[in-house]
Amino acid sequence: MPDIPLKILITNQKGGVGKSTLSANLAGYLAIEKALSVALIDFDKQGTSSNFTNKRSHENIQTYKQGLSYQQTANVTFLEARTALRRCSADAQVTLADLTWTFGLPYEFMLDFDIVIVPSSNSKVEIASTEIFILEYVQKQMAKIKQKQQMILIAPSRVDRNQTHEAQFAGLQFLENCFVCPPIYRISQINHAVLEDFWFRVENLIIAENMMEFCEFVVSKMTCKQTELAALNQQIGRAHVWTP
Repeated sequence: MPDIPLKILITNQKGGVGKSTLSANLAGYLAIEKALSVALIDFDKQGTSSNFTNKRSHENIQTYKQGLSYQQTANVTFLEARTALRRCSADAQVTLADLTWTFGLPYEFMLDFDIVIVPSSNSKVEIASTEIFILEYVQKQMAKIKQKQQMILIAPSRVDRNQTHEAQFAGLQFLENCFVCPPIYRISQINHAVLEDFWFRVENLIIAENMMEFCEFVVSKMTCKQTELAALNQQIGRAHVWTP
């Protein structure tokens, strides 16, 4: 994996879709299993992901609780969020931002990230809501998304193991930069696992292997993205070489 810093946003406009759970566990996986320095920025007022990681502190994870004060002027909140992102990501190889999306923020903030992960349940209502959310963003920022080559990953979460075939997002299949992650299962013992450890390290192998599969998929996309950025940097470097 090329050593190029990445910024990843985990977001959805709805709560209760596993966003903070995935943020904390992905941070743990990258820090522990991949030995990367990770900054986890928890923009949510509840502080769920930052509380989770702080209870399982690791030297490779720096956690920041950064609740936003939503102002009447969206630009104020935008500048506050962007400043926090710049400050907290300064020394990290990977920055993860956990944010419940609100239209108090402009879509431009999403463009500060290399990869956007959108957790979603597989109910028809939630799938439709997620598709609308992503399509509105892509429609308004299409040219900049293409220029940045930003990846969008959909993360089906709390999916029954016998219903994984329903975790389809047909309305987004035409987007070349959009991919569906392996689903995170709904498992009865999951609440106990939350209290034990990062999910990829718990004794329940179903939970552990499921989370590892999800995290490895994200890592594969991170590697692709870093390879793209490395190639782009080489092109820029060659373009600036002076020739007589």
